[in-house]
Amino acid sequence: MELTRNKRIVFLSGPSGTGKGPIIAGTRKFFPQINIGVVEVYKSFESRPDRKLRKSDNPQYFLPAAEIISFKEDSNWIVWDCRGTPQAISLNHVLEATKNSSVVYVEVFHAAAEAMKKNREFMECHGLNPVSVFVSPLSQEDILILKESSGEKNEERALTDFLTQLIMDKQIQRSHHLNTPVSPDFISEALIRAQHGYEELKDGHNYDGVLVVPDGEGGPTWGLRTDGVTFSRHPVSHAWKAMCKLAAIFRGEKPQFDEVWPSDLIP
Repeated sequence: MELTRNKRIVFLSGPSGTGKGPIIAGTRKFFPQINIGVVEVYKSFESRPDRKLRKSDNPQYFLPAAEIISFKEDSNWIVWDCRGTPQAISLNHVLEATKNSSVVYVEVFHAAAEAMKKNREFMECHGLNPVSVFVSPLSQEDILILKESSGEKNEERALTDFLTQLIMDKQIQRSHHLNTPVSPDFISEALIRAQHGYEELKDGHNYDGVLVVPDGEGGPTWGLRTDGVTFSRHPVSHAWKAMCKLAAIFRGEKPQFDEVWPSDLIP
């Protein structure tokens, strides 16, 4: 897939704690010549029923669920479901962002992949080259080994149990690194995210390619400070390789994904 258009939109997805944030932060830090635009995702108020918006949340991008769902009727919007509540991005906002940047980045929930495919023609007609990237803590070989060694469990249950534990561990590791409390509320939300790990990886084949990053965000290979966005030293190993490959995509080079998954990889 050669990127021949001048403007690119890169969709990045993957389970919690697998490195999406540090990959972007590192790409900005170590490849400063790349001017990366960002498009915000619209989320519904219903996704935060028991708590206020975080300090980092922009109230402008929180709308009633019914309003976001109504955007499906408009080809200028990409709408998808995120654990029972709708999310969306405005393609008009994307086009506006590309006036100042040759590449625009959006972090999306895994279910956005199908919606992106439906809007691909619209994006291409407007001079955008969409590239979708899935960040996975497991390689295709890892998944095949887990399937083959599922024992008395069926493959789906074996993978679900393993991924729930793996992603839960990564979130706790990240929390310890950031010096944030592992409270009951944190555990509850982290468990919900972890339990969706199987469904997230199942959608990996819907992305143009996969970056395999086994190092959790709280691990030493990132070289992250405790703020989670700045670096005390240069990243190494899989963390650095992922940054280099994403930077190449941002520059418009032919993507060098670690893997491209077949549709039948995960049952």
